[in-house]
Amino acid sequence: MSLKEYQRKRKDGTPEPDGVVQEGGGPLRFVVQKHDATRVHFDLRLEMNGVMKSWAVPKGPSLNPTEQRLAVYVEDHPLEYAKFEGIIPEGHYGAGTVMVWDQGTIIERATVDIESQEEQREKGIANLLHGLAIGHITFVASGERMKGEFALIRTHGQSKNWILVKKRDQFSSSKIMSLPETSLVSGRNFEEIARLAPEEGSIWATSKKDLRPLIQVQRSFLKGVDHKKDETIPRKVDLILPCPERQILTEREWLCLPWLEGFRAYLVVDGRSAKLYSRKHLNYGGRFPHIIRAAKSLKGTMVLDGIISLPGKNSNLTALRSWQKDSEGEAPVFYLYDILHLNGKNLRELTLLNRLAELPISTDATIQNTPWIYGDQLIEDRPFDEFANLKELVFRHGDSAYEGGVQTSFLKVPTIEKSESEPSELPESKVELGPGNSPEELLEHWKGYKGSARLTHPDRIYFPNDSYNKAHIAAYYCMVSEFLLPWLKDRPLSLNRHPKGIHGESFFHKDQQGYLPRYVETKNISSSSSGKTLNYLLCQNTETLIYLVNQGSIELNPWFSSWERPDFPMWGVIDLDPNERSFLDVIQVALQVHEILDSLNVPHFCKTSGSKGLHIGIPLGDSLNSYDDIREFCIAVCMVVEHKIPHLATLERSPNKRRGRLYLDCFQNRRSQTLASVYCVRPRDGAPVSTPLLWKELGKGLSIKDFNILTLAERLAKHGDLWSPMATLQADLKEAWELLRKMYSPLVGKVK
Repeated sequence: MSLKEYQRKRKDGTPEPDGVVQEGGGPLRFVVQKHDATRVHFDLRLEMNGVMKSWAVPKGPSLNPTEQRLAVYVEDHPLEYAKFEGIIPEGHYGAGTVMVWDQGTIIERATVDIESQEEQREKGIANLLHGLAIGHITFVASGERMKGEFALIRTHGQSKNWILVKKRDQFSSSKIMSLPETSLVSGRNFEEIARLAPEEGSIWATSKKDLRPLIQVQRSFLKGVDHKKDETIPRKVDLILPCPERQILTEREWLCLPWLEGFRAYLVVDGRSAKLYSRKHLNYGGRFPHIIRAAKSLKGTMVLDGIISLPGKNSNLTALRSWQKDSEGEAPVFYLYDILHLNGKNLRELTLLNRLAELPISTDATIQNTPWIYGDQLIEDRPFDEFANLKELVFRHGDSAYEGGVQTSFLKVPTIEKSESEPSELPESKVELGPGNSPEELLEHWKGYKGSARLTHPDRIYFPNDSYNKAHIAAYYCMVSEFLLPWLKDRPLSLNRHPKGIHGESFFHKDQQGYLPRYVETKNISSSSSGKTLNYLLCQNTETLIYLVNQGSIELNPWFSSWERPDFPMWGVIDLDPNERSFLDVIQVALQVHEILDSLNVPHFCKTSGSKGLHIGIPLGDSLNSYDDIREFCIAVCMVVEHKIPHLATLERSPNKRRGRLYLDCFQNRRSQTLASVYCVRPRDGAPVSTPLLWKELGKGLSIKDFNILTLAERLAKHGDLWSPMATLQADLKEAWELLRKMYSPLVGKVK
């Protein structure tokens, strides 16, 4: 560890201590300092090898697992820095007020169960440094405000940008909570720290004689922290977007607005000129010239955020799209939601309430002959009944700053109990597991399943040769959700979408952009190869499962690892691809793999691919085996298979060189690679399902077509989840390698 970068930034009479790398003892420490420098932000510091590894977290930590917080990796800091609360005077690096917002101890997650404190510390540091190198750190914090398990995940490559996320545990919360504004150690806010620091000597200065920088800092705080900063008028802005929510909010901090159907837009007014832009920065001026004319009468410079909509009962997108400037009837109105800039001042860092107080436009909605309407009121002053005819409301937190993109301080809530996009609860599928009904009766029973306003076009045919529609597939997934969801939860998905059915055009979908219902979780994960960051969807609940079916995602393909530990697979797979061989040949090869893995004491399980082959899964549990570990092991096993039955099976990756032999595919054991999930439907005639098998079932009479959406009910009722041991068992690859080398050396000696 080194403090060279820290010391370089603090040379030339810097007021901060030089700092040295120190050997510590006892539990590893952490601190979160809130820092009012160029702008207010939080600094997360974790103890590792005698220094505090540091990340600047602009929005601070969150206990909500669905919120991802940017964390920028910065220089190491000395251990004594963690205790500082006070002022760094103007003219020095990091000038401003520093607050100890939280502090406590951390335990690296893999060392939680180690009883020896010394061993826990030693292994914890080693694991943290390894995580720092590969871009994934997981730790359990014992602070007052930052509690439970957290992960720091690098976005891509060697970037300094990381993401801080909260793990779901007893300390996590889905509620939107504002962060405390006071110090954990002194109970003071920024203003009090700045005011009292001179008296207490809490100033990092080389001399106490010159306190002029301190006085300037104090004066700025005495005026309040909600400053307006000079800026040229922005010509292009990213609008704030609402986050879906289900529950009406009644707390005083939240303001309520009607959310109308219309075009989101912003106005840029500069003297006598005005421009109207869409959310994607397209010029709307030609379409709505009356709004531009009204905007030209405004004095000064300003940027206004709002929505263009038809007033009254005519408010709908179809009517708005067809409206022309020479149309009869009422013209569209610009509903004003916010102000971002005014007369050379940036208002975006002010609170919402303070921004609204700066509005130079009357907010009286009764004014006639003007396109301005403003309807923002405290919820307790605006009865909910007044908005009963609207489909949605928007709630905004009064203390929130303005930031572009989807924000949890800006919530959109449906007012209709059974909204198509935001259902309050799952519909009853009326499908029971059991052999009581024949497949024909079951299919007839499912015909009436429409997903209660949950599905659009439920009668759309997905499987033309079988007459299975969207409702049939949704009903199947509802039926098996308790068996399927454990194999999807927390695993990024690659979706094979067939919006027009299995014979129509299809595509794979990984990067989720645009609107998603609130119950759908996503995670930004970097690609280890391309360096790009993709927003992967996670299927955490049945609502999301049905949402995916509605989008045409018949087949579900999860990663082998969770989003939290993307480099450590939870299972390995040997995929037996027939390559034009018969299914009986596939069975013979599978039994050969089974025999070898049994001899190595490696737990393993078999399932149909749902297409033409078989998948053999090897559980890895919470071990720290890498993708390289399991891939090389599977390759070694398949080398033995190829050696024993060379006429049937091969590891040759080129189809032209396989000479008609079955392909032993081990190379899918890589980060971000996927495989059709157990119990998922495959887009093939007959709606086959990837289904777990008993090893004794592998024989002459076995057919993949026997396992489909109509036969799974009886099979699950009889056997339960045959794949469930994959979640509880764990292969010991180290022991397996030793046995493998003993039994098959020198054949596998060169593999690893």
